[in-house]
Amino acid sequence: MPDKACDNCWKQFRSRQAGKGRYTRFCSKSCEIEYRSKQTLAKTETLKVHLHYLYWDLRMTYNEMAQELCCSISTVRRLLQRTGIYCKGQPIYSGRSMKGRPHTLEHNRKVWEAIKDKLGEGFLKSQGRFKKSIGTASEAAQISNAAKWSNPETKASVLKNMMKAVGAKPNLAELRLQILLDQYFPHEWKFVGNGEIIIGGKLPDFININGKKQIIELFGIFWHPLFDVAKRTDHFRQYGFKTLIIWEDELENEAKLVKKIKAFTRRKEYAQH
Repeated sequence: MPDKACDNCWKQFRSRQAGKGRYTRFCSKSCEIEYRSKQTLAKTETLKVHLHYLYWDLRMTYNEMAQELCCSISTVRRLLQRTGIYCKGQPIYSGRSMKGRPHTLEHNRKVWEAIKDKLGEGFLKSQGRFKKSIGTASEAAQISNAAKWSNPETKASVLKNMMKAVGAKPNLAELRLQILLDQYFPHEWKFVGNGEIIIGGKLPDFININGKKQIIELFGIFWHPLFDVAKRTDHFRQYGFKTLIIWEDELENEAKLVKKIKAFTRRKEYAQH
């Protein structure tokens, strides 16, 4: 295959066949990751503009937005939350839902009379005793689960099994940061966001493997609010770790990010052996 231009950096490279009638479009894996992340960011921005138009300009309800986007109401709520669009505090009702609205006493009385006429008072009394026994058993189970979850070893074991079951892998942003760390700081940092290391019930993204008690956390723009910074750093500080927070948009300026990581790695916090 003759030389062609990379879709990301536009450099000429020798393309090779990647399948029947398909050829490689990128000169390297890092170029492909960078291109895909840019595409994902552009799609997110487009979706954010469209959701803002539907929710604030057209004043659509969740139900109407779900019909417009061909998805469920819970998906609409999740998209609004992930794109950072501020939602009105008042509940938005879909159809004739009574969620958040109290029933009147007259309505409750009519419902009770209808149930009593249909099932009889004996059945209702037995249901009351059954619900009471179930409620007691449920409370006991909640107390037992809370006691188990308060044990750090049990919590760490459950989290590891959960991450192993879902097959957790680094996302595109984490892959870009991992490539940068391997290039400028070889054999110093390791990705452990898959549950390999759990510190006090929290999963760090990258950890120093040269003896320093240092952690790097990669925060997505639409996933982590600002108060998450203090929450994560304070949590890991309890266990003697220093934490560097890197925001996803900082990956665009590689030289500045490398300087930031170098300044952080010069600190002399070593693990106690």
